[in-house]
Amino acid sequence: MPRPVFSTWFLVALTICSSDAVAAPFAVPHVDVEAIDARTARTALKPTGAVAVRVPGLAQARAAAFAGLADCLEGDGQEALLVDGTRRRTIAARGAGFDSVCFDDEASNVLRRAAFDAVQAVAVALDDGGGKTLRGDAAEYDWRGVVDKGRHLEHVHAYYGPSKGEALEAHVDEGVLVAMVAGEGGSLHITLPGGASHELRWDVDSAVLILAGDASRYLGNARPAPHSLSLALSDNKARPRYGLMILPPDDALLDLSLIHISEPTRPRLISYAVFCLK
Repeated sequence: MPRPVFSTWFLVALTICSSDAVAAPFAVPHVDVEAIDARTARTALKPTGAVAVRVPGLAQARAAAFAGLADCLEGDGQEALLVDGTRRRTIAARGAGFDSVCFDDEASNVLRRAAFDAVQAVAVALDDGGGKTLRGDAAEYDWRGVVDKGRHLEHVHAYYGPSKGEALEAHVDEGVLVAMVAGEGGSLHITLPGGASHELRWDVDSAVLILAGDASRYLGNARPAPHSLSLALSDNKARPRYGLMILPPDDALLDLSLIHISEPTRPRLISYAVFCLK
């Protein structure tokens, strides 16, 4: 039976309306991948830009794929030093599998499939009942069309301590949808309408977090979601993370007048060209 989502909407309403000096955590709306529909998707993504999609088998795949991942990435990928002192190593894939033994087993493939299934289910739900389309050279792309024909950019990170604080400032990813599966040892924060930043709370074990990117404004029914990353890692501790970003098809005709930042905090826009290194 699909899990009820009404209690989640109530928590979300309380979170948004909170007037405490310290912003309350934001409870991301949850839905099972086989139960998501247009109302659920739009209720979650249109006002805030975030939804968590539960996918069967994700918890087991996540545990297996992330086990030993940080140790493996010490000898692979690109390294960067973040502003809070966190060291990060990254491997990337563009439309195919990862060219790395660190993320090339059955569990990793199940995790990647879960992220894609969640994105595809959200796109189908957002198309239900109609909406905008993105014009290409020879076709019109709806949400599902963008997911099917767009570019898929994947990355795997390992963040290494010691670290404590904001590792990545508030930003909006340039894609249409971004899917994330996160490890322990940090938190994402979302900037909600009005400018307040709230820690995101979702079922990290069993759900794929979906955020709307800046290009979602071309298709409607979703709000680009500014978000930042804070880490709390002691020395010799690490946090793995997987991400999938859906970019518009290569022939999409983009109206540059729609590329703008409208949030009060004016978070920066992250180009897809550097998404893997973010």
